[in-house]
Amino acid sequence: MQELREPGTVTLHDGRKVVVRDIAPGDCSAVSAMVIDNFRHAGNFDRLDDAARRAYVQANSIEGVREASAHPDNIACLVAVDVDTGSIVGYRLVRRGVHRLDGHAVAEGKRLHVARSFTGQGLGTALVDFSAQIARRCGYPRMTAQASGNSRQFFEKLGFRCVLEQAQNDVLKQRSIESLIAYLEKPL
Repeated sequence: MQELREPGTVTLHDGRKVVVRDIAPGDCSAVSAMVIDNFRHAGNFDRLDDAARRAYVQANSIEGVREASAHPDNIACLVAVDVDTGSIVGYRLVRRGVHRLDGHAVAEGKRLHVARSFTGQGLGTALVDFSAQIARRCGYPRMTAQASGNSRQFFEKLGFRCVLEQAQNDVLKQRSIESLIAYLEKPL
């Protein structure tokens, strides 16, 4: 995994400050708690069937976050830490991937989570920007994202364009769970 050259401090729209840094082994519990809290309060999560909800919770358990964060194909695995409280308030994971349509190498955005109390403040944008910088340094010409629900509009605001409307969520498909996402890309 390419390491962030140095942690970066970001001032959010409301004036709060966060430090974006590489994930550390001790961060997995806090990341898991934040992500599962987000899921439990998201309308999209309620619309999933029981099997899909269980799969999301399992993938984002402490062990699931630990495994995802240590994957050998990771390009970037970042957390955002609230300067005032020391709490983890954001998580971004990007891996080496293959474009679904043309088969070329891409930086594949796998996870992006922002704590509910930090949404709408520019943190998601900052995490995508930090991960894009790392992917660019690694030589990737494009970054992709798999979006569902409101996240599609978020990525489109950042310059991603939808190239596949009704794509299958590959992780859930491996578990025989049907879940459709939009597949987006952005040149780096």
